[in-house]
Amino acid sequence: MGREAATTDRLRNLISRIESQTESGGLHWERQVGSAHRYARLNNNLLILGPTEPTSDHSLPRYLFVTPFDSPDCIEINSDRPNQIERRSAEPGSRSAFQTT
Repeated sequence: MGREAATTDRLRNLISRIESQTESGGLHWERQVGSAHRYARLNNNLLILGPTEPTSDHSLPRYLFVTPFDSPDCIEINSDRPNQIERRSAEPGSRSAFQTT
């Protein structure tokens, strides 16, 4: 299995775990007053779930931003582009996007 395939597999498992724990009540999402974004903590990672545009329309695309508390690296997944995952690092020029299958 290639590196991208392994990363895609790990991300699919993470998203499944987030969905499962959210549905069971094990993952508690918080929201600041006046913000459409939701915040949660899972295994030393900060999860931010937000709309792509500020609105009360729940049918608009959303994104999931995942970043470890001990690292400046992050991953962003957009619901309007589910087959493209963007990885970012604090290192200059290390931003990358890849397609999933």
